[in-house]
Amino acid sequence: IEPEVARLAAQRAKAEHRTALGETQRRLNSAVETGAAIDADLEFHRLLARAAGNQILELVLESFGELGRSS
Repeated sequence: IEPEVARLAAQRAKAEHRTALGETQRRLNSAVETGAAIDADLEFHRLLARAAGNQILELVLESFGELGRSS
């Protein structure tokens, strides 16, 4: 799923999506605590789905993210 989401996001992302993705990537790179890294990673993937313009993918990734966080 992720390669397709990334491809669509690359094609459809607006400036505000690119800005938010960059900020979230910086948060992920600088995270010291595991929880902060997980939160930033989940947010990055959520933003990718949003930038791709596919609400269903966004909901699916949200569900996977919650499962990943709990595990």
